[in-house]
Amino acid sequence: MRLTTNFPKIPDLRARHNSDASYSAIVVNGAYRDDGSIMPPRDYISDGVAMTDFSVNNGANIKQEFIDLNNRLHSNIKTSIQSDKWEWDRETYRRNGEIADSPRNIVDTGELLSSQNWELI
Repeated sequence: MRLTTNFPKIPDLRARHNSDASYSAIVVNGAYRDDGSIMPPRDYISDGVAMTDFSVNNGANIKQEFIDLNNRLHSNIKTSIQSDKWEWDRETYRRNGEIADSPRNIVDTGELLSSQNWELI
């Protein structure tokens, strides 16, 4: 007996999440300062992924579910940047005059936050 199936075609869906801020890799990975001290990493991307619900509603419209999922991930990445959860090793004065200690958000000038984007590829 031969079994014949008619599975739905699953579209080839891919997305890329980007930050256009030139210093985003330093924020995520940390870096050495000129004085030899270490700038702590603040991996807002992994934090956003951890906050994201990857479940789907019913899978009837796979492309729309994929878009919705990426919108949730994008929103959570931005929420992570805005959250006062990031440990920092010193008090600093931000460009807007705010004094930031620890824990803090990583918004500062807003460039990192506003540079977050995603696209279907």
